[in-house]
Amino acid sequence: MKNYYFICVNFNNAHFTIKFVESINRLKINSGNIHIIIVDNDSTEEDYKNLVESFESVNNINLLRNKENVGYFKALNIGICSVDDKDNSFFIIGNNDIQFKDDFLIKLDQIVYNNDVLAIAPNIITANGYHQNPHCVTRVSTFRKMAYRLYFTNYYLGRFLYWLATKHKKIKGNKDNALYDKHCYIYMGIGASYVLTEHFFKFYTKLDDRVFLWGEEALLAGQLSAVGGKLLYNPNIIVYHAENSSVKKIPSRETYEITRKSYKIYSKYL
Repeated sequence: MKNYYFICVNFNNAHFTIKFVESINRLKINSGNIHIIIVDNDSTEEDYKNLVESFESVNNINLLRNKENVGYFKALNIGICSVDDKDNSFFIIGNNDIQFKDDFLIKLDQIVYNNDVLAIAPNIITANGYHQNPHCVTRVSTFRKMAYRLYFTNYYLGRFLYWLATKHKKIKGNKDNALYDKHCYIYMGIGASYVLTEHFFKFYTKLDDRVFLWGEEALLAGQLSAVGGKLLYNPNIIVYHAENSSVKKIPSRETYEITRKSYKIYSKYL
């Protein structure tokens, strides 16, 4: 029987995690078992207590708590590694500020894919209706790589380039994003949600978690391409994303420094 493992990370926003769990427990399912793993990244006592009290009567949840904030993918890996048998399973991993359309599992089961598909990228829709996938159909262009290098040379230059890119995006849009209604293989999905297939675990026991935050999409793309694996985008499995619920709390200068540190690690996979 199929197992569906939903794994998310909580950091001082239990209200999102509660909605995340409620969304999962409303899902339609043909057959199989739904398991939920919440990894708390050393939230405040009050926030963690909120999780414990909210889930004490929910029997399909495993609540894990870290003694320190270990970062995004590293926390997801703690959840992944808590599962011994990964055969005949989907691992739906990602943020806690997402909710699933009620037919998510029905549509997921309908996807036909080859053994080289190690992960599936959902159709992720923000509150204002923006489709975040496909994030990057192909590898990042030389021009964009050069822009990233400039961005990380100086904080104030980086802020200006970010402002410029935002303006350009509003005017020109994202050509990859325009393919949101098409089934296709893509190089990178947005990091808010992925589905790892059973084939991923034929090559890896966990995600590449060398960054604390930001750049995880590139690291996963690097893992897949290193073994000839593919990331399949499917527009029929729909996820709703509140977007940046945790990172909004981080000051912009701190955000910049964290991303610059991560960039040194993930840049070669862009």
